[in-house]
Parts: sequence; structure tokens; C-alpha cells
Amino acid sequence: MLQAFTPEVDIDDMFITALQPRGTEKDCGFVSGYCILGTGPISSLLSSITDFFGMRSNAFSAKAKEAEKSALEMMKREALQRGANAVYGVRITLTEATSGQGMLMVSASGSAMITR
Repeated sequence: MLQAFTPEVDIDDMFITALQPRGTEKDCGFVSGYCILGTGPISSLLSSITDFFGMRSNAFSAKAKEAEKSALEMMKREALQRGANAVYGVRITLTEATSGQGMLMVSASGSAMITR
């Protein structure tokens, strides 16, 4: 069962890491966040042009970064609701949610914990 939001820890102060830090007091369980974002027809057109010339697509890069930020924030909020002040073993994945229809899905997951 989820605990009440913990006011002592600000979402911006949450510690996110790929490795388990020292001083772990309690494991609060698996947490995740996700964002499904449409890229829009203009972004798709621009990315088709840059793909044709073998260039980097800034339109898709910006959308992917926006979705990543949203997924991480959702994951951090879930960790805070569980009373955690850190998330370790974080994994971020980016996939196309639809076959060529321009929907990106970013997911973030990890283990919430309380550290000293």
C-alpha cells in the first residue's frame, strides 16, 4: 500500500543512480514511470528528410528528451509516495509505441529506497 507523500524530500532532491549507494536503510520496492508522446506530422516530415541525408534528427531528439524527463518525474513521484528518498538501478528505455506512426514511449524503472 502506498504511503502519504513525504514532505521532507523534494522531488528535485531525489537521488537517482544506477548503483546501490551505501547507507541503504530500507528497500521500498520497484517503481516506474512512463510517457507516450506523439511526434506530430511536422516532426515526422523533418526526421524523414534528415534520415534521407544521414543527419541527426533534432526534432525527435527534443521529443525523446521531453518524454524521458516526464518518465523520470513519474518514477520519482511514485518513490516519494512510498516514502523513499532515492532510486537505484535505474533503467531508461526508448521505443516506438506504434509501427511507424510517430509515437514514442519512454519508460524509467528502478528500486526505491530510504538512505541515510
